[in-house]
Amino acid sequence: MKKIVILLMAALMLFVLTGCGNKAAEPVASTLETPLIDLVTKTVPGTEEMANLPLIDLEDIIGIEASEYTEAVYMQSTALEGGEAVVLRAVDAEAAEGIVAMLENYRIRRCEETQNYVPELYKLLSETSVQRKNNTVALIVTEKAADIANKLLAGE
Repeated sequence: MKKIVILLMAALMLFVLTGCGNKAAEPVASTLETPLIDLVTKTVPGTEEMANLPLIDLEDIIGIEASEYTEAVYMQSTALEGGEAVVLRAVDAEAAEGIVAMLENYRIRRCEETQNYVPELYKLLSETSVQRKNNTVALIVTEKAADIANKLLAGE
């Protein structure tokens, strides 16, 4: 009887361990269920060299209040001529429109600030634009920013 119980336990363990095998990693789809930080770090090149800024800076620097979004990522390169990623999920369409306007004003202000001092960053800022799909808004400042923003917003 003990041998049968031991064999049954061994068979059960074999089935349990088989179910725990490694599966091939699937790419993260851009959906509303995926956290923005994951989408941004997997889509925007160079995020490993960017500082994840506190979200209070969105209000202090750009003017976007926390009540206007449900989730946000604000990253900026530590290098002077580096990139930037600001991605938000607005609470509704009206808030998304306001966020687009504030990010565009911020982009223009940064262009003016960098025009004569940081030509590399000025070029990136002048070649990018604020992108919106549904209630998700993105300002990506890097090379090929439009392609990256489109890829980031593809599943929104």
